[in-house]
Amino acid sequence: MSKNVSEVIVETLLQAGAKRCYGIVGDTINHFTNVLSTSDLKWVHVRHEEVDALAAGGESYLTQELSVCAGTTGSGSLHFLNGIFESHRNGAPVFMIASKRDSTFHKKWIRKNFMNNVRYFASVSHILIKHDASPLLLYRLH
Repeated sequence: MSKNVSEVIVETLLQAGAKRCYGIVGDTINHFTNVLSTSDLKWVHVRHEEVDALAAGGESYLTQELSVCAGTTGSGSLHFLNGIFESHRNGAPVFMIASKRDSTFHKKWIRKNFMNNVRYFASVSHILIKHDASPLLLYRLH
């Protein structure tokens, strides 16, 4: 049976040692959270993107283990950056998932604003557009 992108991501995160994912449920991330509900990766709901990135970073800083933060992109996703930057400064291993809806405007916004900011302090950053590229991309990240 073939796996969808969310299943591949969750499986890879579990293999990498992640135990929790801090985040906000939203329309474009629902496929991911549905897979989480049937996995060993625990979902910890927060109310703000900055909180999920800071919580994941705090856990990783204290345990030196991988943690995950997730949410949707858009203007709110810029709040991820404060927590991710803090994790980068502390050397805490955090994997961020920022999902988005498919639109020409949004693609330009992500590349221009979000990815340009992330690249300054992320060890690795990629935009996954086609689902068939996910296994190779996750293999490279692992």
